[in-house]
Amino acid sequence: MAWVRALPVLLALALVASCRSEESGPITGSETHFLSWCSSDGSCDGGFECVCGVCTAACSLSSQCEELGASAECLALGEKPADQTCSDAPAGATCEVACDGDADCFALPGEPRCDRGFCRRLASDCAAGELGDGDVVVLGDSFFADSGAITGELERLARERGALGTNAQYRDYSSSLITPFGGGADLADQYASARDEGSVRVAIVTIGGPDILLSSCPEPVDATCAGLQNAVSGAEALLQQMADDGVESVIDVSHPDPVDASFNARLAALRPLLQSVCAGSPVRCHFVDLAPTFEGHAEYLLPDGLNPTSEGAGVAAAVIWSAMQRHCVAQ
Repeated sequence: MAWVRALPVLLALALVASCRSEESGPITGSETHFLSWCSSDGSCDGGFECVCGVCTAACSLSSQCEELGASAECLALGEKPADQTCSDAPAGATCEVACDGDADCFALPGEPRCDRGFCRRLASDCAAGELGDGDVVVLGDSFFADSGAITGELERLARERGALGTNAQYRDYSSSLITPFGGGADLADQYASARDEGSVRVAIVTIGGPDILLSSCPEPVDATCAGLQNAVSGAEALLQQMADDGVESVIDVSHPDPVDASFNARLAALRPLLQSVCAGSPVRCHFVDLAPTFEGHAEYLLPDGLNPTSEGAGVAAAVIWSAMQRHCVAQ
């Protein structure tokens, strides 16, 4: 019969088509850690390195990345978002998959999503879906409180990623009426209100805003300024209290550089002090510095030179959410 004689030819064509399909797509298996967030090389399998927090491979030509997927290419670290570059990187360029939206990442294994132009996915050991409604609180000054846009955008991103229920919310206690630590309406009071009203497992916090605005520091400003030291001791006490209460993670968001030169000088002196406090915190603390992302973008700040425009709020939320994903916080 004719179809019997044609059978070997059909099988051969099917085999060729199968081979071409395999050659054109990613050859990495579903267990690969390519483009996963990571904390060390030990977090990456398959010979990948942890470069600036991402499992990837060093490269000099895009052809070296093709086996990782048809859309993988070799890109310089400087082309990535400011918060995803690092000065001690072992390579100047790495394999990446660029994206305009989540759909551009779906062909890759592990369900990565688009993070500001690049496909990223949670670390393999990230246990997601363990937080309940109201477990995340937002604390801080007018940078969060003036419009509430950063909190709203964080909630949108969390819902989009399945990390927050459709009707669930973060509890936002931030206020533009806030005093330095020790005042009648400081961050410690905000946290106490949050704790009294429900369990706090994750806190997203801005620290130091009132201190850079209200402190009187001698020129040139340095770490010995009494107002800045008050912020440091207050931050240490707050983080200790959170640890005692069983808070699991803190995202400590550092303000972008203010336009005013005197405010900027105080923040420049305070920022490394608060970063050190976060690094030595008794509760797991991740420091997120918005300054590199906001640098050179006057459109991200209102005319007051302090608080974000709607565009700036969206950018700030994207940086904060990226850090939360990188460190598996509230996923």
